[in-house]
Amino acid sequence: MEKTPIILNDSNSSHYMDSVQVRDELIDELRKYMIGPHWGNDEVIDTVPMFTYMTGIVYPQDSEVEQENLPPEEHGEKEDEVPDMTSINALNLSSFGLTCMLDEKTEEIKINVDYGIYQNQKIDYEGRKKQLYRRIHYKQTELLRIPKEVEQEKSIPLEFEFGQLKIYFKRSSSGILCSVYMLNTYQTTEQPPNNKIIFQPNIEIISEKNQIKHNVPEDFSKVKGTDESLFDLIFDKKRNFGFGHGCSVDWDDSNIVDKNIGRIHTTFLPQFNQEKIEPLRPESLPDPVSIKSCIDMKTLSEVNDHTKYFEILSEFPKLYSNWIDTELELNLEKISDKKTGELQIKRCKNALNRINEGIKIISTDPVAGKAFQFMNKVMSIQRLCVTTVEQNIETKEYLPPIIENASGEWRFFQLGFILMNVKSFLSEKNLAQQLDGTKIGENQIRDSREIADLLWFPTGGGKTEAYLGLIAFVMAMRRLSAPKLTNSDGVEVPGPEAFGTSILMRYTLRLLTIQQFQRAASLMCACEYVRRKELEIWGNMQFLVGLWVGRSSTPNRLIGKEDYTTAEYTILRKRKNGVTPEEHNPMQLLNCPWCGDKLDEWNYEIYKDTKFNLPERMRCYCKNGKCFFNKNNLRLNPKINSCDTEVCIPILTVDDDIYRWCPSLLISTVDKFAQIAHNSKISNLFGKVNKFCFQHGFLNSEKVDDHKQDRTVTAAHTYFSIPNLSPPDLIVQDELHLISGPMGTLTALYETAIDHFCKNNTRKMRAKIIASTATTKSADAQIETLFNRKTNIFPPQGFEFGKTFFSNLNLILPGKIFLGISPTARSPLTTLAMTSASLMRKVRYLQEQGVENEVLDPYYTLISYFNSKRELGGAYGTYADTVPDYFNTIYHTIENRETYDLEVNDD
Repeated sequence: MEKTPIILNDSNSSHYMDSVQVRDELIDELRKYMIGPHWGNDEVIDTVPMFTYMTGIVYPQDSEVEQENLPPEEHGEKEDEVPDMTSINALNLSSFGLTCMLDEKTEEIKINVDYGIYQNQKIDYEGRKKQLYRRIHYKQTELLRIPKEVEQEKSIPLEFEFGQLKIYFKRSSSGILCSVYMLNTYQTTEQPPNNKIIFQPNIEIISEKNQIKHNVPEDFSKVKGTDESLFDLIFDKKRNFGFGHGCSVDWDDSNIVDKNIGRIHTTFLPQFNQEKIEPLRPESLPDPVSIKSCIDMKTLSEVNDHTKYFEILSEFPKLYSNWIDTELELNLEKISDKKTGELQIKRCKNALNRINEGIKIISTDPVAGKAFQFMNKVMSIQRLCVTTVEQNIETKEYLPPIIENASGEWRFFQLGFILMNVKSFLSEKNLAQQLDGTKIGENQIRDSREIADLLWFPTGGGKTEAYLGLIAFVMAMRRLSAPKLTNSDGVEVPGPEAFGTSILMRYTLRLLTIQQFQRAASLMCACEYVRRKELEIWGNMQFLVGLWVGRSSTPNRLIGKEDYTTAEYTILRKRKNGVTPEEHNPMQLLNCPWCGDKLDEWNYEIYKDTKFNLPERMRCYCKNGKCFFNKNNLRLNPKINSCDTEVCIPILTVDDDIYRWCPSLLISTVDKFAQIAHNSKISNLFGKVNKFCFQHGFLNSEKVDDHKQDRTVTAAHTYFSIPNLSPPDLIVQDELHLISGPMGTLTALYETAIDHFCKNNTRKMRAKIIASTATTKSADAQIETLFNRKTNIFPPQGFEFGKTFFSNLNLILPGKIFLGISPTARSPLTTLAMTSASLMRKVRYLQEQGVENEVLDPYYTLISYFNSKRELGGAYGTYADTVPDYFNTIYHTIENRETYDLEVNDD
């Protein structure tokens, strides 16, 4: 007996291994660990095979397998749901197979099968008998003539005495339907012996003349919807050549010839390689230098004459138009479904016309042109801040950004998405014109808002930046379009209608909400920097971003009872004992969005009225004396009265503050809007206010002297009356695909009320909705049921998935890999634990073998998603109870396994 540790091949040593090779190692290890055989076709193991491997096992019929110990229920939260009590025995496969469609002229096919049977074998080991399991490998090939009959069934015995193949042929108008199954015919009502179980089975169908056809099931409806027709077109090259029964089916796409293939096989660990979709880059265009001015933020932010935008941006739609002509119009005759192809061309031309229209508007309307300039300026500063913060956190120097260095480039789809939505935010007082020279009226604006624009681009492609750019444009349009007031010093400034909540940005998960809040904070800092330089233009109220989520994340109240539900108590407790609360935490920024310096409880302060000791607002300051948002920096125009005399970071994280100060951008979870039925203060967010106080913000009390005398409401300060503010102009609904089922039903009900609140008395116009989703399938129906709107998907696809004017497939760089696992005789929790243990232990092992951390870094962390807290609780218990044991098993049976002399004591 000797130890045999795993040795990496020289080609996979730390010197040569990159992150893709690490991923391949992990997949290979997972396949060996889950299916086997781990040590080759003739392996010998000292653990029971049915408990060693997890899938790819064909059990005897009616067999019993020892039940697993499931984690205790108390790990999970009890919910009003019926748990799945299906016996694990129901997962014991006694047969599996695959089905494919053969060409009607097919005369013969070849079927290859291979599998393993483990025989018990004992050896003398350290003075006692030790039980081992030797794998016997079987391989069999059958050549079958295709019958002339309409339907035929055939059985073929396998070399393993209880193994059997069943083959079915059925002729139809589409071809010859062929199904091949492998069965384990051994019957027992008890736990079966290992030598009566089939392990690692595989069925392969071979057609030497490549006569396995693209699979189109017979019962598929001949009348297709728009989605089905579109997917058939754009995924025409992604063909399906078979489907599995108790398994999956795989093939090599590179072997496709004339839309047929010659070889398919079963798999219990299916793998799909998704090509990387990359945005269009100027370098790939014929004249990259001239086109760069179209997307350069600094160039676009320095345009003082808005009429120049037409000249600067005109090259962009010309390129798009040329792409439509050369890539779509010229290839229309080459595709099979011309009707769907024509529809796609129409969609692309519609997007082109809207982009052209947006360029025309910002070139003819000075208000829209100024808002577009503002958007580019603040977005370039925001990009600079993000880079500066990342560098400062790494160097710990915390130098403020050098604004003169602000620059950045739009991706073409981002700029296109913004331009095509410009019309939706025009004021009826604006002078914008349509392409035909006629003035854009209220009806055209209203019609554009009736369309929900769905932005689809792969994760990491830049959707958030497109949102932030449009958000900056909408905020600027509101402030620029509002009526001006002349103050006592004769300075003309934006009136109260310039303020209020302009954008609602909603998510379904609080984690995503808080992440986006942190990203949006840097944009608001950029907006504040510009505003304070140009107060006469942008007004005397901050651009604010508010975080409006459940009280388990942020407090509802500024002050009140002494517990963590109030911001004051949370901050004071943190200052006193240093304990950061897991819930009700108003301190959601850990670093300054401007310079990156650390923020803690001493950077958050609640200002109170000196007379009655009642709160005004919680403010957050940067402690860095060089930072623009340091407490001591005052950059206000003395001729303009401001409700904010200090430069604080423009964020709100407490509900009380959000209702009083009505942030320009409000980021929330969809479930928070259930409060509209219970909390009248929420009406402030929809502009239902009639008073304003410089110390305490917007009020909607009907009592004339409420603010002045009622100490329970607020401190005694004078106020002045104002007209109602405008309701939100834009709703950004991210992660749309998560709003489904019961949650979708409730969301749609509340959406009716939100729709109503977003209309003011003078302009009966709904808020514009933009959204993003992980899948565009059935998006039209979902948006219609949720928002009662028509849908426009941007960017529209061409004739092939991933290939649009705005993006293309990168076939050189590695894309994503998706693996599927179908366990047999294992619970979902055990599957999760075994999979996680295999991956985590393999990463650790590669690290021990000298693979560099930089290469391993993408694989250190596993992320699991759950449908309910009950499932999460069960997984939590399983991880704690079983993963360490699996680590130990992997170490002893794989990484440091023993080998044995097998020449004695056969059983």
